[in-house]
Amino acid sequence: REDSRNFFKVYWTGDFPKNDDDVTDGNSCGNGICESLITGGCLCRTVISETRVFSRMPGNIEEVLANLYIGAYDPSAFDSGTYVEEEANGVKAYLTSAGSYDADSVFEVTDQYGRIQRLKNAKESVRIQGAPEFSFRNAP
Repeated sequence: REDSRNFFKVYWTGDFPKNDDDVTDGNSCGNGICESLITGGCLCRTVISETRVFSRMPGNIEEVLANLYIGAYDPSAFDSGTYVEEEANGVKAYLTSAGSYDADSVFEVTDQYGRIQRLKNAKESVRIQGAPEFSFRNAP
């Protein structure tokens, strides 16, 4: 919604659209790609893309935890046969097709505190429409 005042912190991949009225090093809301708001900030149209992170079984638990950030449902909640389970290196992989790692795959690991983490094998990127150099990963 254009009238939304909901805010959340994101980690931009590099530079980002900045309103000249907000900061001295503004960039005219991405050189005019976004709309400069009189209340401050920029209003931008966005495009979201999803890609897989791992194309094979990760080498260890740490590799999973360092690269995946999107939680996943417990695969046992789905109908029998929805996922095929593979396990190696302390990592369980739940695949929708045997041997095929895609963005719908789920990895299950136990972290250093004994908590079971189920993470989707996906990276979501939000890009500013018309200016793909402005992007951030996995909006909360």
